[in-house]
Amino acid sequence: MAVFGHDIVREGHLVEHEPLLCVSSSFGCYDGDKLYLEWDLARPAGSAAEVARDGLRRLYPGARAVHRI
Repeated sequence: MAVFGHDIVREGHLVEHEPLLCVSSSFGCYDGDKLYLEWDLARPAGSAAEVARDGLRRLYPGARAVHRI
């Protein structure tokens, strides 16, 4: 499983092809869609979908989501 970023993903993250997880943080854009990954590296990652579900956190919890419902 690999996590990468820098690509624009309006909803905050994308699992397009397992085992790849794209996280769009864009720290300069203040909106509720921006995410970061918090993961205990001692925990095995079974899939990109699992890591997205269990490890992604909102970068700006108080900001309104723009693209995500």
